[in-house]
Amino acid sequence: MSRARSATISVVSHVPRSCSPTPTTRSQEPNEVKQLKDRHRRMTICGAYDGPRFQLPPQSDTESIKSTTFDSPEQCPSSPTWSFISGTSSTSSVKSVQFSESNDPIEPGQYAPNTPKPSPKPILKHREVNNARLTSLFEVEAPLMAARVAIDSILQALVACVKEFKPPSGLDFSATTEQQPLVLKNSIANKPFTDQLCKLAGLRLKLAEIPTHGDQVLEDMHVAATAAIDQTLKRMKEYHLKLLNKSVRESKIAFDNLRDTLDETLQSFQLPSELEFPADSNRNGIVLLNSDNNKRFIDQLRKLDKNRVWLEGIFTYGNPDFEQKRDEAYVAIEDAILDLQNHQNKLWKGYIAAKALDKLLRSVNASVSEFEYPSTLDFPANAGNGKLSLLNTARNQKFVNQFHVLQRLRDQLVKIETQGNEKLEKKHKSVSTMIAVSLQKLQRHQRELQEKVTPQILPIRSRANSRAPTSSAVKRTCVWEELSSSFSFQVVFVLLKFFTIVCVLLFFIGC
Repeated sequence: MSRARSATISVVSHVPRSCSPTPTTRSQEPNEVKQLKDRHRRMTICGAYDGPRFQLPPQSDTESIKSTTFDSPEQCPSSPTWSFISGTSSTSSVKSVQFSESNDPIEPGQYAPNTPKPSPKPILKHREVNNARLTSLFEVEAPLMAARVAIDSILQALVACVKEFKPPSGLDFSATTEQQPLVLKNSIANKPFTDQLCKLAGLRLKLAEIPTHGDQVLEDMHVAATAAIDQTLKRMKEYHLKLLNKSVRESKIAFDNLRDTLDETLQSFQLPSELEFPADSNRNGIVLLNSDNNKRFIDQLRKLDKNRVWLEGIFTYGNPDFEQKRDEAYVAIEDAILDLQNHQNKLWKGYIAAKALDKLLRSVNASVSEFEYPSTLDFPANAGNGKLSLLNTARNQKFVNQFHVLQRLRDQLVKIETQGNEKLEKKHKSVSTMIAVSLQKLQRHQRELQEKVTPQILPIRSRANSRAPTSSAVKRTCVWEELSSSFSFQVVFVLLKFFTIVCVLLFFIGC
């Protein structure tokens, strides 16, 4: 076995020079010694920890420890600790642990060969602690530690909040004006951005509620955390204004593009001469059939509607120039839509008029085809005066009703407006002609029957007058009237004949 060396581990205890030992208090020690002891204690027990620290008392129960007294510092072993202590004390007692120089093996648990093993003991013994001192330290350090932890948690939440936030590519600035550029509408598009602002504002409020207890370290941490939150809010504001300026530029470009597109659309418009409407469009002409004839007109309406939707999506931000452009474009679009609607309504009225004329024409044809021309009619007693009149009898009722039918049809025709349409005017004229022809046919039939009946009425009236008791003067008057009427007729006939002969002679002379 190898030879064991003996060594001495010294534990120095300070002994003053005077016979009556007076303990040196901490306040009486030099500052260098105090700092060295404090640093040594921190490094030994707690490392670099700045919180509450507790120093363990030296362990007194050891094995193979001998007490040795040195008369002078030169006899003490050289160590950094001793070099400082030797400058302040002249006499020290040193406890040393010696190892023998023999070659005997040292068993585990022994300090020297051939020594009994000590009984197992705990490494650290239970010792009493000054509870009052511990409580006072806790009361001082606990609030500071709690504030420090709270500030750290806010900083961690700030970092997580910034990392998780994804800046949007655009915002809804429909509620934003030049006077209030930072106002955002509470919409789905703005929700992520506004939520981020609310989170940052909440962290700032929580940070403001954390007390610093006058501690300089906490105050520095508080200022740094506040600056970090303010810097994040500043970047959010800058990004907000960046998106706003981008939207303002886009609005200007959008107004210019809309104006050019609207001008091209209005110049390409063509008003059709006719449109196709549904069969049941008697009440309004808003609905159009989806047909090839209506396609161009419908496309024009859709283009105007798209331009109107486009205009409504452009924000003005309270800018007077933008508002003027919007008003001008809106008026132009509405006027164009109104013109198309008026034209559509005009064509619809023409369609209704044509439809009514066709229906009226069918009614006239149906009514005329059912007309009856009786062989006899009942005339009044004075039917020979050249007036067409009938008695209100059962025989005449059907014939008279035919006159009423034609009158109703003519009243319906008068109510139909042609809207200046040539086709409608032609239809209107043809229906009117058909009604007039049918009416003339009825009148001619009535006149023929009346002329047949009139010669028979006159002799009967003469006989009735001869039977009646009348004076001779009345008889002479009647005869005279008959003669004068016949004479007048003959005179007129002679004059017409003479005038005709003269005209013929003049014609031949001129040739």
